[in-house]
Amino acid sequence: MTQWTSAVAGLSGNTTTPSNRFDPRYNAVNLIESSANSSYESLQLEAQKRFSRSYFVHVSYSWAHSIDDVSDPLGVLINDSFAQQNPQDNLNNRASSQFDLRHTLTIAHTWEMPFFRGSTNRWLKGGLGGWSFSGISTFRSGFPVNIFAGSSLGGMTDVNQYLGTGNNVTRPNMSGSISNFNPQPAGAAGAPFGTSVVNGVAVSTYAQSLGLSQPLIGSFGGLGRNVLRLNGQTDFDWNLYKNFHFSERVNFQLRGEFYNIFNLHAFQQMASSLITSPLFGEYNTVSLNSRNIQVGARLVW
Repeated sequence: MTQWTSAVAGLSGNTTTPSNRFDPRYNAVNLIESSANSSYESLQLEAQKRFSRSYFVHVSYSWAHSIDDVSDPLGVLINDSFAQQNPQDNLNNRASSQFDLRHTLTIAHTWEMPFFRGSTNRWLKGGLGGWSFSGISTFRSGFPVNIFAGSSLGGMTDVNQYLGTGNNVTRPNMSGSISNFNPQPAGAAGAPFGTSVVNGVAVSTYAQSLGLSQPLIGSFGGLGRNVLRLNGQTDFDWNLYKNFHFSERVNFQLRGEFYNIFNLHAFQQMASSLITSPLFGEYNTVSLNSRNIQVGARLVW
């Protein structure tokens, strides 16, 4: 094993230290093959209606399920891994895609307010008439998250070390209910933290409460890939604007844009997916920015 890993390391060149390559300017060469499979099924509904008094609404909803063996061979997606628990068995890794969203609801609306538009008082018409309100509101379920068993007894990274890959992608066993999985932001009341020793290995106390445990050395974990879900997201991006018509060709618009107007929070990544980490089950990355207000003006002629 030592000779094999040393030989592979010597083939990975860099710009400062000479390597065993004929051309040391090149680093590692990766091979990506198309041996995985994926499928996508969905029910998509869409409705739109223009009501009286210049009100328009558009609603779209999708109920979908994306399934694959590997979601991203480059390993850039969060909460997942491009490596397989058992590289010799694609079916062992087949599950919901990391980007799978079961439910997505989007509501877009525009309302041209009728107040004072027909007023004979030019001050009321100019100051209070011509206002419009529009926005986009979105509601979605949470992304899946992949859970890993972490380092096991005796310093072995995972069962894949027996296969020479060492990708730390072995999943744990689970005897509890996934419905109890509820990550919390770090520092919040009730946020999980800490470990206790089980069979010589420090395992997250929160992971233990969910029934997660490390598989025996040399065995694959029984927990499926991406079977746990993070919290969903709700977002309201609205804007209010007023049109000033100076002539048939010259129009001026003053607008205020409110992104995440209710300052809601949504999390998208746990601090660690390893059940051996004391931070397992803590959120550390948000998927929404805090409330953002912009004021703008536009002149059209």
